[in-house]
Amino acid sequence: MFTQLHRTAAAAALTLWLVSAASAAITLQPDESASADTFVYSFLSTTNFNSGGYGAMIGAANAGGSHDVETLIRFDNLPAIAAGDVIEARLYLYSLTSAFSDSPAAGSPLNVSAFVPDAAWDEATVTWSTRPGVDATYNSGNAAATTTINAVNQWFNFELTDVVRDWLDGDLANRGLLLRADAISFVAPTFASSAVGSPNEALRPYLWIDVAPEPTVAAMMLVGLAALGRRRSR
Repeated sequence: MFTQLHRTAAAAALTLWLVSAASAAITLQPDESASADTFVYSFLSTTNFNSGGYGAMIGAANAGGSHDVETLIRFDNLPAIAAGDVIEARLYLYSLTSAFSDSPAAGSPLNVSAFVPDAAWDEATVTWSTRPGVDATYNSGNAAATTTINAVNQWFNFELTDVVRDWLDGDLANRGLLLRADAISFVAPTFASSAVGSPNEALRPYLWIDVAPEPTVAAMMLVGLAALGRRRSR
């Protein structure tokens, strides 16, 4: 009887454990006041584009130096969770018709990479001339993530699990990300920024974090019951 009790309890515990251990997602999609994102433009190297009609967009372009565009983006209010509980994290950006040059399409895609900046920045003052560079000590200066942009009016994402974990455990200061186009091209993706207003607030950038929750009390009780049954069966 005790053997059967053990088996039944163990099976129930395992079932409830699996249910309770299903991951839970956190989505951070702040407005402009609770985040920071802007672009810088090499042709107007001392101009800040966080206002003046430009604040609602960010983007990336590589024209070989003269008309390059880079984006800086940062989520300031990260959740109070343990780095080890992060299963996966992704940055999502919504692609718009290009405001800089040609729009990306299936036949004319462009890779955009996310790097870790090497210094802090202020979206209200940063320019091409004062923008941070790439942190050469993080991932040997390589991109933290790269994604192919090949359409407009569509979401694209960058897989940033390691970066988010490092932000949360303090191994990496949260200076946000620097987005760059990988290759010289007439294609120049444009994305909605956190300054996008009504009725398009849902197009703002967001950080999605998949988190492993704590096991429920019921699951732990059933695990204990299974252990008790195992002892009695001996």
